[in-house]
Amino acid sequence: MKNLSILQKVLATENEVRNSIESARVESQAKIKENNKRANDEANRILSDARKEEERIISEALKNANTMNENTKKELEQLRLNFKKENKNKIKEGFEFVLERI
Repeated sequence: MKNLSILQKVLATENEVRNSIESARVESQAKIKENNKRANDEANRILSDARKEEERIISEALKNANTMNENTKKELEQLRLNFKKENKNKIKEGFEFVLERI
């Protein structure tokens, strides 16, 4: 009878150990799943921030390019006007020179 009681206690203890191991395994899997979700959420946040920064940089670059294009257009127009004016003056001087010689 005493041996039976000891055997029952051993079996009960073994069952408790198995239950504890299973409980720890389930808890560990839940923590791993939770940590994976956190890591995934953080990675998505970082990617989102990087995309926003990329869009900001591209937008700024396009703005600067447009400004430079406008400045170049203005400079080219001024060069064209100056060239026209210089040619007009040279033609006028040429006619005056020819008229003086006549």
